[in-house]
Amino acid sequence: FFLITTLWSSERIITLSPSLTEIVFALGHENEVVGVSDYSVYPGAASRLPKVGGYSQPNLEKIISLNPSLVLTQSYQTTLRAQLEHFGIETLSLELVRLEDIKKAISTIALRINADKNILVQTINHAEQTAKKSENDPSVLIVFGGKADLRDGIYIAGHKLFFDDIITLCGGHNAFTSNFIGQPSLTMEGVIALNPQIIIVLYSPLTDSAISQENVKKLWSTLPVSAAENQKIYVLDASHMHIPSHRVANTIQDLCEVISLD
Repeated sequence: FFLITTLWSSERIITLSPSLTEIVFALGHENEVVGVSDYSVYPGAASRLPKVGGYSQPNLEKIISLNPSLVLTQSYQTTLRAQLEHFGIETLSLELVRLEDIKKAISTIALRINADKNILVQTINHAEQTAKKSENDPSVLIVFGGKADLRDGIYIAGHKLFFDDIITLCGGHNAFTSNFIGQPSLTMEGVIALNPQIIIVLYSPLTDSAISQENVKKLWSTLPVSAAENQKIYVLDASHMHIPSHRVANTIQDLCEVISLD
């Protein structure tokens, strides 16, 4: 059955980010995927497909060699998109920044590959509608990665990201007060000045193995901030936390679970 499906697939799809890989697989078109980005490891079958490079340096020659009929890119990959279109390869550019962007991307991909978007979009909608909420509007700082030294640059969730949307959804507000969009870097002194009431560190076992989750929490607990004083520092290690795909429904549940404890 697998061989027949593969041979008669109508598309040869390459996905250039883990999020896009996950979405196509979840839409039931995994047999049409012939190449994925380097960090596409979920679901497990995706990790066994040919790799075509990372976010910033996709391998154009490798992509072309796989003879794709469709390449899914993220909106910032403009140069690569132009190169692919020069070779007559169809591309589909997706924005995956805000919660609404993720749902729109699912719908756009589903329409293009003739899949049913409803289950994935409805799952996100349900997570939004049933999310636990804090009644105290706590200030929340989301930190990317576990660091052994907080004197290094600390990357956080700024504004107009799906993390920012989720903080609001959970009844809190972003502790980062600047208008910086994206993932700004703060100093330790900058974090102290913000004095967040809740700190959530998104720990990745793949890249943060130099320090344990327990020690990450201990390190952050030494800061003179409200979150440390009131034991509101959380270290979360679920892989879906970093990926703006349909699994953002799980991220909503996980983040609201700890924010609502305030």
